[in-house]
Amino acid sequence: MGYGYPAAKAIARLVGDVSHPEVQLRLSSENAWLRAGTLAGLREAQAPGIEKLLRQVLDERQSALVRSEAAVGLNRIQASRLADGRRALG
Repeated sequence: MGYGYPAAKAIARLVGDVSHPEVQLRLSSENAWLRAGTLAGLREAQAPGIEKLLRQVLDERQSALVRSEAAVGLNRIQASRLADGRRALG
């Protein structure tokens, strides 16, 4: 893993834009750690379009690492929505 995952995660979180050239560069990398870190950073930033991107990643042929990151990201988004809904009701 080295520094690729945390560096890509930090960049994506700071940028917070799925279509930003720096994000796109990492998402198109052959390095699975860069792709996974980028997905994690975008999810943490709650970047517009991240849910669609995570679903797209799950539909594509990706490494297990990247697919796992996408699945975890979707689960966290859904859990957050559920918690927000409960707070609104309670």
